[in-house]
Amino acid sequence: MKSKAILLLSVFIVVFIGLFVFENYSTLMSYFKNNKEIISIERGQLKGLEKIDGGYKSLEDDPWIEFANINTYINEIELVITYSKGGGPLQIFYTDDSNLQYTESSSFREQSKQGDNKYSFQLHKHVNSLRIDFTNQLNEEFNIGSIILNPEPSFSFEFKKMALRAFLISFLLTFIYSLIKYLDTVIKYRYLIALIIFVLFVALKLHGSSIGMWNNNISQADTNSKIFGIDRAIRSDEWLVQTPYMFSQAEHAKLFEYKSSMVRSDGQNMVLANAPTFTIETLGKPFYWGFLLLGVDYGLSWFYCLKLILLLLFSFEICMYLTMRNKVISILGAVWIAFSPPVQWWYTTGAGVVELIIYSQAMVVSVIYFLELKSQKCRIALLGAITLCSMGFIFTIYPAVQVPLGILTLVFILGVYINNRQKVFVTKYDWLSFSLCVVVLAFAVVLFVYNSMTDISLMLNTVYPGRRVTLGGDLAFSNLQFYLSNWLFPFKDATYLNNSEASSFINFMPAFMFSIIFIFRQKFNNLKLVVLVFVYFIFQISWLFVKYPEIIAKASLFSFVPETRLAGITLGLTAVYLSIWFIAEVIRLKPFNLLKIIMICSLVFVVYYYSVQKSDMSNYLGEFIYPTLLFFIFMNFIILRGMKKTFVVCMAGLIFISGVVVNPISSGTGDIFDRPIASKITEIIQKDEQAKWIALDSLVNGQYLLSLGAKTFNSVHFLPDLNEWKKMDVNGEYMDVYNRYAHVKVSFTNEPTSFQLMSPDSFNIELNIHDLDKTGVQYILSPKQLIDYKNFNEIYFDPSSGLYIYSIVGGP
Repeated sequence: MKSKAILLLSVFIVVFIGLFVFENYSTLMSYFKNNKEIISIERGQLKGLEKIDGGYKSLEDDPWIEFANINTYINEIELVITYSKGGGPLQIFYTDDSNLQYTESSSFREQSKQGDNKYSFQLHKHVNSLRIDFTNQLNEEFNIGSIILNPEPSFSFEFKKMALRAFLISFLLTFIYSLIKYLDTVIKYRYLIALIIFVLFVALKLHGSSIGMWNNNISQADTNSKIFGIDRAIRSDEWLVQTPYMFSQAEHAKLFEYKSSMVRSDGQNMVLANAPTFTIETLGKPFYWGFLLLGVDYGLSWFYCLKLILLLLFSFEICMYLTMRNKVISILGAVWIAFSPPVQWWYTTGAGVVELIIYSQAMVVSVIYFLELKSQKCRIALLGAITLCSMGFIFTIYPAVQVPLGILTLVFILGVYINNRQKVFVTKYDWLSFSLCVVVLAFAVVLFVYNSMTDISLMLNTVYPGRRVTLGGDLAFSNLQFYLSNWLFPFKDATYLNNSEASSFINFMPAFMFSIIFIFRQKFNNLKLVVLVFVYFIFQISWLFVKYPEIIAKASLFSFVPETRLAGITLGLTAVYLSIWFIAEVIRLKPFNLLKIIMICSLVFVVYYYSVQKSDMSNYLGEFIYPTLLFFIFMNFIILRGMKKTFVVCMAGLIFISGVVVNPISSGTGDIFDRPIASKITEIIQKDEQAKWIALDSLVNGQYLLSLGAKTFNSVHFLPDLNEWKKMDVNGEYMDVYNRYAHVKVSFTNEPTSFQLMSPDSFNIELNIHDLDKTGVQYILSPKQLIDYKNFNEIYFDPSSGLYIYSIVGGP
């Protein structure tokens, strides 16, 4: 035991030292290069700046200084600047051999601060020219103390964060080693191990949220929560919408209340919005329990960790059933599903995609064990689990996934029943328990409908998303192979759709389909279940390419299912289940000779090549087209050859780069709460809890206010606030603009109030200042000074974020 402890400590120390060297490599190398350079301001070309006593004054909202022909390698730029007000963006633009123009993508930005401050930007590039944009504010006065290229190197060292990184890497290495050496023991005690890991990770407040994006939209927080990875701007459904909803509910959810008074004038139905509530529906949503019981820090960690752990466990159970207990393939299958691109890119949204998958799997696993176990207590507990999972599935309202995934769940359960029908037995206690579960479920559904019918009707009658009727048949065949490009998404955003919409489950169904003609006479395990799942797979395929009569679409409920959503999620998950079964059977039987393998791989290559060339993947992949095709053909080859170890290693690598690295790993919620503006807003809320706020000239600040517990006039409205908007649009002139799910922006004007549609899910209210009294607003969060309005009292200015807080003391 002592030697193992010493070994573990040694691993931790080695990893810690390795991380320190890796993160400070450029700093260490700088000691061997003496390339410090102080740039004289006279060397640069000024624009929009006037030289005054003690510095410069901005004459426009985009003043800058350019240094052409720098032509040197820059690790770091250090600026010492004294701002009279601060709050505007300080931005460094550069050009190099691959970026010949100044663009946002070739720039670094930080919020300027009032007073004398040092600003550092890490470039690590060979730079041709530099441009420094000092502010976006008129009449800002500042003094430039110095501009230094490659200053004396200093080490980046946060002991607590680096120790946590080293611990996580050491933990992962130890777990992988234990899994390899003690596979049977790990599997035997998997639920206990999962519980220990869950408690440990929640105690460390670990999560995968991109809330670090608030550092780009507000200001740099005093605490940086990120441990590993990249905050994803594209995941705005998570960090901008759903996470603020959850934070708001963690503080303000009330017993038995469906609606939150923090959003919309008459409250927002938070069950429909898929956020935590103290209602019976949340009994079936264990992922939200942490918010309601433990607050935001531990609640966010509970939410992320529980989903991932349950997804791994239930995926493993289903793979064990499909593969007849092939442990290695089942472990790979669990990781394959849990870290697939759609799961990671859709991990937290109002749609609840990942939650729906977990509920589906949990119901299937519960049925498997119910039919196998004889213990009456276990059977009753499993019926209870099925009931709670059914509640979670029903009340995670997203028909585009619920309908096809619900049918897949029923198909699986039917297949499991057929496999076990010879030994099925039902006791009177089973019937009593089942009856009680049905009553509880029916009561929950009736209660939900009673409390939500008005809101459901409102949602169905919006312009967007509205009452959609899909008939199928509108998907291109090439879109089925979008997974070929998914490996690149973490490193280069998709150009043909956003990353979430374009994500797809990696699968090997082309090889499966072409192999049938060669192996249909083989004796397969689990054939009856697989045939049922395969038949449903074919129906899903038909929905993508065949236009069905409306009566069939509505009768099957597939009228709620857009083709792209079906292809990317439920069809993809079905394909993964079939692929995992197929791989296990090929490894077991090894039914193909080399000639057949070459024939199948050739046909698969044709499918892959056609799919890439006939879709936008061609432009997106660019020079990676043929390496990608060759890699996937190689994967098909080793599957058909039954090369299990090689396939496991290659697939694990593919899973890592396409899924594992998608979301960051962070600890705590400092990115939202640890900044001066947050402290001041919270202080005001505590004194005036019922006051309503406007977030002026911003699509994001309303959600930030919501995160902090403020009652908002404009934020993200899951349902349209018709009562509020009609006060300012008495004749209903702009009904089509605001009758939708929307991010709401507000600007002040002296013209009559109007509504402008900015995108299908956002609009701007040009609010006449004299209509402000109709809103009931007491506070304004503004990115600019409101000097033209005499009855706005400036109560706070935050130089780090450039945000002002005003109270309204009377009419405008």
